[in-house]
Amino acid sequence: MGKGIALVSALVLFTLGSTCFAGQPIAMPSANKCYALQNAEATNCLFSVAEALEPILQRYYEAARSSIETRAAEEHAIIADDLHEAISDLEHAQSSWRAYRDAHCAMVSELFMNGSGKAAGGAQCTIDLTRLRIHELWESGGFQPSNLPEPK
Repeated sequence: MGKGIALVSALVLFTLGSTCFAGQPIAMPSANKCYALQNAEATNCLFSVAEALEPILQRYYEAARSSIETRAAEEHAIIADDLHEAISDLEHAQSSWRAYRDAHCAMVSELFMNGSGKAAGGAQCTIDLTRLRIHELWESGGFQPSNLPEPK
């Protein structure tokens, strides 16, 4: 199991750090392989997928922020002020989104009422919402950062 997590992490870091993939979609880690595993292994697998999504989320957030900052530096004062406000709004939105995701997924896991699927349900929720947020940042965060491809 530890080798699998190391392999997923290495692949994510390689993909994120590689410029040769700039025009190709970034393949986000999938939980599909986790469903064939038994309870504890499946849950650990889901947690590893959720963890592997975090650096991708951070990269898309930083790209959106950087895109807005670059545009602000190129604009006249009034527009630049609005763009600086957009940066502040993006920061607030991201921290609010994280709080929402964590609270919502805690609620989802509680719906399992201490059943065997409680941790897996929460992890799957985290995966689903994080994947959506990554795509949302790509789609509307900072004028579609051209240096990052569409996440798939």
